[in-house]
Amino acid sequence: MNHILGFFMVLVSNRQVIVSLARSKQLRTIQDWPFEDNALVAFEDSMNANVMIHGGIYQSYLLAQSQIVKNAQEIISQPDHQNFEIIVTGVGLGGAYAVLAALDIRQKVGTNPIKVYTYGQPRIGNTEFANYVDSLRSGLQIYRITYKKDYVPLYPDADSYLHTQEEYWISQRDDWIFQCSNVNGGENQECINSRRKNKEDTSPHNGPYFGTTMGKCAFSKL
Repeated sequence: MNHILGFFMVLVSNRQVIVSLARSKQLRTIQDWPFEDNALVAFEDSMNANVMIHGGIYQSYLLAQSQIVKNAQEIISQPDHQNFEIIVTGVGLGGAYAVLAALDIRQKVGTNPIKVYTYGQPRIGNTEFANYVDSLRSGLQIYRITYKKDYVPLYPDADSYLHTQEEYWISQRDDWIFQCSNVNGGENQECINSRRKNKEDTSPHNGPYFGTTMGKCAFSKL
C-alpha cells in the first residue's frame, strides 16, 4: 500500500515548481503511522553508515520514491524550467516525506535551488542524519514550522532521534513566531519541546498555520 499522496505544480510567473506531499487517508491517526517501533536503518544516499533514519518512515517513502524523482526530472528537464526554484512541502508525516524527497531531487535531478517547508513534521533520523541534512544548506533550505502544542513534532520520542535546524514555532498567534536553533548537539527546549505531549488532543496538528487549516486539499496517489 502506498502511504503517500501528492502533486506537482509549475508556477511559470513565479519561476517555481511546487511539490506537495501528504500521508494517505489510510493513515488517519498517529497510531496508524509507520511508527511500529523506533528502529533506525541506514540512509544509503548519504554514503555514511552512521547516518540513519526511521525504518518505517523510510520504507513507506521508498514506495513513492521513483515516481517522485521521475516527475521532478520530467519537469526540470524542460528548457524553460531548468532554473526554476523548487518548493517541497508537507504536513505531519508528509513533512518527513518532503525532506526525503528534497534530498532525492537535490542528488538525482539537478542543481535547482530547493526550499522545504514542513508543518508539524515528526523527527526523521538520528543526530548524524540531522547533521547531514544541515550540511547541505548551500543548496537546500529547510523551514520546519511547528504550531502551539502539536504533539507530532515530538515523535518518535526516542533519545536517538534529532530534528534538523531551524524550527519556527507559532506559540500563540500567527504573529508570535519564535525561531529556535539546536543547542549543544540537542534540540532547543524553548519552542515546541517546551509543550507537553498530549496524544488525546489532536486539534493543533492541522493549525491553522498563517490562517490556513491544513489537510483540506485534494491529492492524487503517486
